[in-house]
Amino acid sequence: MLMDYDENRIKRITSMQVKLYSLLRMKYQGYDSEKGITVECKEQMSVKDVFRHLGIDEREVGMVVLGQKMVRSLEMEVHEHDVIHLFPPLPGGG
Repeated sequence: MLMDYDENRIKRITSMQVKLYSLLRMKYQGYDSEKGITVECKEQMSVKDVFRHLGIDEREVGMVVLGQKMVRSLEMEVHEHDVIHLFPPLPGGG
C-alpha cells in the first residue's frame, strides 16, 4: 500500500561540530581536537539537548561558545553546521 508523501512527517537530520577543551576532552578516548565531535541530530535542538546527547552534565561546563558568541542560555537553539565550543569551569575566584 502506498502512503501519501507528507513533508512534515520527515525529520531532516542535521549535523554540527562540538569542540571540547581542557578536562572535557578526557571524557572521549581518541578525541581529535582538530575535528571535534560531529553530532547528528534532529532539527530544533537546544544546547542542553546537545549536552544530553553527548552525556555531558551541565555542571561540567563553565562556558559555551556558539560560533563567535558566548551562550547565555542552554535553551538556545542550535542549527545545522554550527560549531559549539565547550569549556570546563575555571578554577579560582573568591
